[in-house]
Amino acid sequence: MPPIRLLVAERDITRFQVDAIVNSVDPLLKCCGGLNRQIYQMAGTHLMRSSRRLKEQGIGEVRLTLGYELPARYILHAFVPTAHGPSEEEQRFLAQCYHKALTLASQRQFRTVVFPVLGSGQRGARVSICTSGHNCLEGNPKLPGA
Repeated sequence: MPPIRLLVAERDITRFQVDAIVNSVDPLLKCCGGLNRQIYQMAGTHLMRSSRRLKEQGIGEVRLTLGYELPARYILHAFVPTAHGPSEEEQRFLAQCYHKALTLASQRQFRTVVFPVLGSGQRGARVSICTSGHNCLEGNPKLPGA
């Protein structure tokens, strides 16, 4: 399988007109600040009602909702670790979030998916964990048309 091609951009992911954006969420579905709050505000009240049906998920899980009022058609909610250190377990869970989001995107035949650096905001994960491609993206499916 050819390697996945990545584009790195410093932009507001809530403005992308794509199949899906990925949202870093707390395993207890608490709406935090930063990007998570912005996604909920821009998607409108339907997202809040819809996300209540997601229930609590395990760390490393990914669930799908509609994008509602966002330009993105869908939101992939990645349940990231809440720890503050670069432990091996945290690295494994973050890698699992990337892998499961890409797997779900592939299963749904999404052609365009935009990721933030998962777990790098208020949850305190180190950016270096998320950007080491061999840890987060190894063994993932190739998106159709990529």
